[in-house]
Amino acid sequence: MRIAVLNSCCLPASAAAKPTFDSVFGNTGNAVIFSGLEALLPAKPSLILPSLFSRTKIAYRADGSAIKGSGVIADEISNCDVVVLVLQDLAREDAYVTAAQLKDAKELLRNSRNLFVFSLGANSLEFNRNDLAETAGNISKALPDSVLDFLLFLLGKSLLVSVRGQVTADVLGLVCASPSARISIDGCPSLSGRHLDYKSIQKNINPDTWSSKPRIVSGGLFGLRKRRTLLRVLHVAQEQSELSPFFNHIISPGFGHQSMLLSAMGRKKLFLEPSSWNKWLKRLAHSRRPVFYCGTRVHGMIQALVSGIPGVLLAGDSRALEIASLYGFPLVLGACLEDVPDIVANHDYSDLFDRQSVLSARLRESISLMSAC
Repeated sequence: MRIAVLNSCCLPASAAAKPTFDSVFGNTGNAVIFSGLEALLPAKPSLILPSLFSRTKIAYRADGSAIKGSGVIADEISNCDVVVLVLQDLAREDAYVTAAQLKDAKELLRNSRNLFVFSLGANSLEFNRNDLAETAGNISKALPDSVLDFLLFLLGKSLLVSVRGQVTADVLGLVCASPSARISIDGCPSLSGRHLDYKSIQKNINPDTWSSKPRIVSGGLFGLRKRRTLLRVLHVAQEQSELSPFFNHIISPGFGHQSMLLSAMGRKKLFLEPSSWNKWLKRLAHSRRPVFYCGTRVHGMIQALVSGIPGVLLAGDSRALEIASLYGFPLVLGACLEDVPDIVANHDYSDLFDRQSVLSARLRESISLMSAC
């Protein structure tokens, strides 16, 4: 079976010549997503297009040889038995791709056979924490015409569209009342495609096993350097009591102590490569000192869980809300360092284990459909 894997993000200028799913994709979240998906595919990819939306198209065969040019790549894709498209937050008001980029992507996919979409998500900075349907309705109304057109194309072309959660499924239902594609809520492949280290997580959430003060890991997979600059700006703003209202819902309102988001400045580990972040987390998880994650980065939280570290997710956008609602993550609008251990200790993680097991089975069922192609 010949499988083509197309990734949705834009390739950074600093990318290595030969692609790796660890660093070349330009978005660490996408790298983590595919690492959870790759092991479940029925065959190794014969063709990889790391950057579907980049202006210069370069794809790679299994032997590492490069293929350049949209026309040639489109022919290679059409010759594959299965095409896997890994998307992220495409359904969003502030679309990260232009109408021209979406048009080019449609041309690449037009003659493809057996198209499967994974990890499609909707996202917005405006969300109702208590009403997922309202959040989905607001997102669908705000989608640009070019994004709507591309989503309709995918829903008519694909055999399966695997979405991240209920918000995204509702958005697609509002975009197309009768989609040809099967829509399945499989969660994020980065977590549904993995086995959790239940033993380490249970050890960390049990206060009776805490022999020392817990360590808090914040931040997560900050793949873009500009995020560091943003955090420094916020840190200064907090000291001057001039916080932007845009960030108020993810920053603890009390000025008696620093917020969780900013208190870890100078103490967090920031990696551009998910494997480095994961190895560091695993070392922490198996140390004697209890450790927890807290931050707005969803894939930082997921990588922590995979490494055996429980945590608290700060509600920065509807993506965090959707994932937390699906898997049963503890979700708070703001948290202080000293509150994190209590939040973790009082959360029912057994529910998370059960949900993750169900979603893992569902993702495997979705991927198994490829074997019939």
